[in-house]
Amino acid sequence: MAMARIAYRGNCHCGRYRYELALPQEIAETTACSCTICVKKGYLWVAPPEGSFRVVRDDGRLVEYSSKALRDKFCGHCGTGVTGEHIVGPLQGQFLVNVRAIQGVNPFKLEPHVTNVDTEDDRHIVAVAGEPPAQHVFACHCGKIQAELLTPLSEQQVKEDNCSSCVRNAYIGVYPTKDQVRTHGQEEYSFEYFGLGAEETGRKWGGVVHCSTCGVFVYNIIYGPPLSVFDKLPPERKARALEAYHRNVSLLPLNVRAIEGLGRGVRLGSLGIERTDEGTDGYAERLGVATGKRATGPCNALSRRHSFHDEPRPVNQAPTFIVRRARRQTSSKPQRGCLCASLSEVWRQRKLHQQTWTDARRSGKPQRHQPTMAASTNATQLAVHFSNAGRDATQPHSYLCAVQPQRLSGRDLDGMPRIAAALIAIVLCLSFNATIRDLADDVLFYDGRVPIGIDIDNVTATAKHFAKTTVQPPYKDQFWLVGQRSRMLAHWLHVADQAGPSRTRRHLLLASERAAAALFPFLKSSPSRPRSSTPLADLRSRFRGGGRGIVIPVGYGNLRYAGHLVVALREVLECQLPIEIAYAGDIDLDEERRNALAALDATGNIKFLNVLSVFADDTLSLLAGGWAIKPFGLLASRFEQAILVDADAVFLQPPQVLFEQRPFATTGAYLFHDRLLWQHAFAERHEWWREQIREPSAALNQSLVWTDDYAEECDSGVVVADKARTEVLGGLLHAAWQNTRDVRDEVSYKLTYGDKETWWLGLELAGSTYEFEKHYGSMIGWRPKTKPPTNETVQSVKGKDEDGDEARVCSFVIAHADDEDRLLWYNGSLLKNKLADPEAYDVPTDWMLDGRWEKGATKQNMSCMAGAQATPLDDGQLAILRRSIDGARRADDALRQKGVIPKAG
Repeated sequence: MAMARIAYRGNCHCGRYRYELALPQEIAETTACSCTICVKKGYLWVAPPEGSFRVVRDDGRLVEYSSKALRDKFCGHCGTGVTGEHIVGPLQGQFLVNVRAIQGVNPFKLEPHVTNVDTEDDRHIVAVAGEPPAQHVFACHCGKIQAELLTPLSEQQVKEDNCSSCVRNAYIGVYPTKDQVRTHGQEEYSFEYFGLGAEETGRKWGGVVHCSTCGVFVYNIIYGPPLSVFDKLPPERKARALEAYHRNVSLLPLNVRAIEGLGRGVRLGSLGIERTDEGTDGYAERLGVATGKRATGPCNALSRRHSFHDEPRPVNQAPTFIVRRARRQTSSKPQRGCLCASLSEVWRQRKLHQQTWTDARRSGKPQRHQPTMAASTNATQLAVHFSNAGRDATQPHSYLCAVQPQRLSGRDLDGMPRIAAALIAIVLCLSFNATIRDLADDVLFYDGRVPIGIDIDNVTATAKHFAKTTVQPPYKDQFWLVGQRSRMLAHWLHVADQAGPSRTRRHLLLASERAAAALFPFLKSSPSRPRSSTPLADLRSRFRGGGRGIVIPVGYGNLRYAGHLVVALREVLECQLPIEIAYAGDIDLDEERRNALAALDATGNIKFLNVLSVFADDTLSLLAGGWAIKPFGLLASRFEQAILVDADAVFLQPPQVLFEQRPFATTGAYLFHDRLLWQHAFAERHEWWREQIREPSAALNQSLVWTDDYAEECDSGVVVADKARTEVLGGLLHAAWQNTRDVRDEVSYKLTYGDKETWWLGLELAGSTYEFEKHYGSMIGWRPKTKPPTNETVQSVKGKDEDGDEARVCSFVIAHADDEDRLLWYNGSLLKNKLADPEAYDVPTDWMLDGRWEKGATKQNMSCMAGAQATPLDDGQLAILRRSIDGARRADDALRQKGVIPKAG
């Protein structure tokens, strides 16, 4: 008889990763590890039996990070650590699950067994020089995010609770003011999580800053509600509320677990941690999962036992954001709550109304604290209240939000018939919804990375200025200006996207349309909607919610290679992503050729996109532009997350793995490097770049092209982009502008080669996040001076071949590796040299990473990479290439039979 098991469910906080776990007994004990990464993330581990862990949802947002002690995975959206495997120590080799992410388990009630592991990390993180000197350094594990506390830790309140977010982050907070903290690396290396549902509702009132590389939570940023919300308050409360608001947003809470030396020089037990059992009531329901064990406490947004308070608190104490029901009398004792648990609940007042009626029905008679209601034109009044300033002007106080029903004229609630009560409840709900819509103008627009609020008058005036002062030639001097305006446009779109329906949102979108039309004339007069006054919104509606897919620009000249690629994707790599073929009208790719190409896709999941049906060709001249169609095809595609692929690309892994790579997950724009060639040979190009890029990003400062004057940065054969990210969209619009006829003829295609550099340059100047692959272009090909290569080629050692000479691999293409340094794709087609012999297919045998490029004299001469290890392709890679070549030959035959490509010879 099989032993019964206890079923658990777990998930990251945002719910993008969920799993089920069957354990032989209830979780009563856990294991904590003393390695640095486990300490910083507060991991509590349980090792499930084999086969007991099952993933039920994975949206592809997990990020893997490896220290010398642990390989763990965390959600790249909310930062929750979910699983891990220790590389050293007593837990070595075991699959581990983070107990903090399991529903219904209260970590406060667990006694962890601590395993001692040498922290062994080559980490030496010190305070950045400055005055006053730092007292403590808070840092992520990889050191990219750092905060320095300038005052002693003993002066701070230290607080821990077990709300749904804090328990997953293992958050222990201290609450200094911003002038007591120095931060480094936030924008370049971090992501910010605003809480469950914040992305959809736009209520980004407080953000948790995680390192995008290692996932460690370092500090919070408090934004609070928009300043305009205070206009809804009665005059006698407004001044007091504003005072409390400014005190709270002046704080910069730090995560004690991120402090350097924790567990060695700094002991948690010595900090006097105040622990509160906040609970997770309501979280599972909002997430849409089965409810686990529930606790109550002030973090519960529907709490019925808390009211307003004006009692002062100590300096540097945690602020609270709590939704509470109004009473007719106030409590004498303040209720301290958690920063993150209840912000999103301000607008869930329908349940609060329901509870009001339930309390009244159960009581049998009206109580002083029970609200009564008035049938009037303003049946409910939503007000945001703030506690009194107290005795000390530096004391933070809690935000308290409540619905305050008025008194019912002539009758008390307890005598009301059920039908009348139900009717009034309906009226209350309708009135409440109307109130919310009225407030939406002032509340629901937020960007957590910029100062609170946005000046609509200034936005409107700026958009008018853009329209009056359009970008004019010479365009060589305008790239920086277009970048600044693109950055501003992307910001407006981001703020509007976070807003609910409101007047503010409408004004933002109108200003965005005016600015976009002036900045990017190619958006105007779309053939599909020539009279539209919202061309930018029309473009975005094409891909909103469009999922993932592959975009291949195809014309008459590369139809054959597109056929090879389609067959390889479908028949060899078994890729199921939808494909969209982008072309520039019937002259570029007529119906006969489109039908012939579609016939090669056995899945039928291929569609055709006439780019000239989306963008007017007046300013583009795409037929004469060659590569210029690429950014316009990417923008016009129906996919929200798209892989743009040149027709002659060759994949050794299914292309969907591109979406799983860390650079894409963390930035939304994933690019690939060109070869490191011609150092110091293009002085004019570099001088122009430095004139236009006045504030290089952290990503650019890692570029050897930027720092060491190499010639070419980007191989644009594959570009992966998330157009839902407004900053990425702004960068893509800039890249497209660089490929318009006048700009490319004057600058882009004169100072650089084709579209290659327009991608990163557009993203860089528009202030977008983006990231390149780790390595510069690699080589895949053949060892020189060998007879027909075979699988028996001996692997070189330390850059030498089997004869002791310097190892070389030569070909006519550039290869690229994934995050794990595995071959991913290469350019140039399956032909050995498509420019010299259009019929000669050959299977490469070796590849090389990070060697020295030796460029062939002409395009008919092979280039080589030398001086690094030459690695033979494995059997799986060779099989993929052989099958791809077989498929290419079949595609050639099919296309030639239909007369759409020239016959051989």
